[in-house]
Amino acid sequence: MSITLVNGITKEYDVTNTVLNNYLNWFESAQGNSTFKFSKTISPYKKVTEFIVHDKIASFEVREY
Repeated sequence: MSITLVNGITKEYDVTNTVLNNYLNWFESAQGNSTFKFSKTISPYKKVTEFIVHDKIASFEVREY
C-alpha cells in the first residue's frame, strides 16, 4: 500500500488484508484530524508506529503482489 500525503511525501506499507480492510473502512468514515495507525519494522530490531492524519492524505494506492 502506498499513501501520498498532501506535502508530497509517500509512505509505503506492507499490510495484511485485515489491515487494508480496516484502513478502507476508516478512510470512508474519517474526517479532519482523525488518524490511522500503521506498524512497520524499519530494521530487524526496530518497530515503528506511524499515524496518518486523514486530512493530510492526497491519495493512496493498493498494490497486490
